[in-house]
Amino acid sequence: TSIIEIYCVPRNAYSFTAYHLWAIGERSTYTMYRDYADFLSIYFRDRKFDFAFLDGRARPQVAYTILNQLNEPNAIVFIHDWNQRKEYHVIEREFYNIIDQQIESTQSGDEGLVVLQKKSQDIGQKNITASEWKSGKEPEWWI
Repeated sequence: TSIIEIYCVPRNAYSFTAYHLWAIGERSTYTMYRDYADFLSIYFRDRKFDFAFLDGRARPQVAYTILNQLNEPNAIVFIHDWNQRKEYHVIEREFYNIIDQQIESTQSGDEGLVVLQKKSQDIGQKNITASEWKSGKEPEWWI
């Protein structure tokens, strides 16, 4: 049987500063979105997923944090608004292969949808090592 669960996880920072950073297009920080990015690894740490649809904020961060929870080898990750947001593409370079992509869209905004599959068990080791940052500085790829 198929089970689909949808969760809305609020961001951590409800401050004018956080909103201003978002409004002017500055990068999201882990502090602003830690509950959002870590939701599955905290509350569903023992569950494996066949697919994930990522939309909203901090998509690269969430794509990274769910790596260990994908039901390999065929689990897939969908990311919305992929085409124009080049800053998201770091996850494809390090962690995922593109298996399909919607190039054109009639939708307004950043458009597009990408379908990704995890590269391998040993993917992006440099960046995974750099991600031991929870109480320190974010790695450069953390967008």
